[in-house]
Parts: sequence; structure tokens; C-alpha cells
Amino acid sequence: LMTSPLIDALASCRILYQRGALREALALLEELMDEPEVCDQPYFWGLHGLFLHGMGKFDTAISSFDRASCLAPLLDDQRLARAESLLATGSDKVARQILLKLADHNSLSDSQLRRVAIGLAQVGVPLRALQVCRDAAQRETDDPDLYYTMAQLMIGLGHPPHAILSVLKVSVSLAPDELTFRIATAAHLARFGDMPGSYRVIQPVTAIQIDQLDCRRCVGFLRFVFEAAGDHRLAKFCRLKAPKCGHESCTGTRNCRTHRASITPFLLPRSVGHLVARTISERRSPEQRD
Repeated sequence: LMTSPLIDALASCRILYQRGALREALALLEELMDEPEVCDQPYFWGLHGLFLHGMGKFDTAISSFDRASCLAPLLDDQRLARAESLLATGSDKVARQILLKLADHNSLSDSQLRRVAIGLAQVGVPLRALQVCRDAAQRETDDPDLYYTMAQLMIGLGHPPHAILSVLKVSVSLAPDELTFRIATAAHLARFGDMPGSYRVIQPVTAIQIDQLDCRRCVGFLRFVFEAAGDHRLAKFCRLKAPKCGHESCTGTRNCRTHRASITPFLLPRSVGHLVARTISERRSPEQRD
């Protein structure tokens, strides 16, 4: 049995983890490794795996999860993190088995279900992934990322444009300040020729928000829509901003999400950048591209 001070210390580690202070949480946790009653505690090793997973140390995270599972069954968040770590290290078959089982758990939170859906899409089960999102949506979730992920799955599966648009609009309504959702919705409208509708979606975007972007593709798309709408002021701002962007497109941790984003970087959905690129190439004439 663990002593009360040790229980309190582990609780403090968990709080640091939930606040995003991963390095501090891991450092405090590893200070406890010399305590004799720690080494045979599954909760300790489960936390250790979560912290390592959050820091992108997937191989060692798997080792900690495996050690924890030898002592007691993993908790749902630990099983999900283990599956994501396995995906990151190329063990898709085992990850798929874990994710399919997690997909049937009613106890998962909306954000956890979204992560399960992203993982299922990665291992080649997009229909099941979409169903996971729909099941979560039926619980009247207020998680905009879940609707955003659902829309991307629908795009990949070839669903009707109007159905995809309705889901994208939900993500915008739930997080109106998140540019990723607005850009995705505007790109979807532009791709099917509704340039006025595309402009209406991004019209609330300010120069300050654009200046926070670091992706030439997203800034270029915004310029494209502003130019089409005759909004010369913001079009000029985008034209001046684009060369200052550090990245060509949104991939991995290099993305235009705000600080509110919580998707694990290596599982970040990437279809927005692709949709933006396709929209620009389909709608622009060669002489307009630069």
C-alpha cells in the first residue's frame, strides 16, 4: 500500500499533466522512483506512460504502459495513449485492436472519442471512425474538434458537399475564433463555386488573426478569397504576410491552430491544407498563382 504523502505526490503529478506541464510532471514523478512502494504500483507506471506519450517519447511510453498492464488493467486514457504510441511507432495491427475495443466504450469523453476516430482512420477503418464521431455528436457534444474531424472523414469518404458543409458550420459556431475551422469551411464553399459564401465565413477574420498564421498555404487561400470579394485591404495584408510565414503548409506541429487546440500533434488531421491547396489550384488561373 502507498503512504498518504506518496498518494498526494502522484495526485500532484496528475494535476500538472492535466495542465499541460508535462516536463514538470515527469520530473516530479521520476523523483518518486526511489520510493520502495512505487515500483510495483500500476498507477505510477500508467502515469509514466501518459507523460512520455504526451512528450512524444513513444517507445518508452509503450514500455511503461506494458509494465503497468502486467500489474493491473490499464485505464481508458492509458489504453488510448498506448494505442496512439503504437501507431506512432508503426505497430498498426495492435493499435487497431485496441482502438476498435475503445470505440465501444460509452465511458469515453468526447475528446477521447475524437482521438479514437482519428486513430481508426489512420489504421484503415474510416467508416467506423465516422460512426464514432456520429455517436459522440448524438450526445450533443460541444467539442468543435469532433465535428471538424467528422467533416474531414466525410470529405475522405466522398459524402455530399452539403452534408459536409453542415458539419463544418457546427465547428465554426462552437469555436468562432478558431481560424482552422473557418478556413476549412471557406475552402469547402470555394471549391464548389460559392465564393460569396466563402467570403462570408472568413469576413470576421482580422488582420491581427492573420498575422498569427504561419502557413503560406492558408494565408494564400485567404488572399485568394479576399481578392475575389474585392476586399483589397485584407488581400494586401495577406500578400505582405505570406513571405513572412515560416512554413509552406499545415502539417504535424506546424499548423495554424490556436493555443486552444489539444489534438496530439502526430495525429493532427491534415485535410484542411490539402483542401485549401486543391481549392486554389481548381479556382485560380495560372497567371494568378504566385
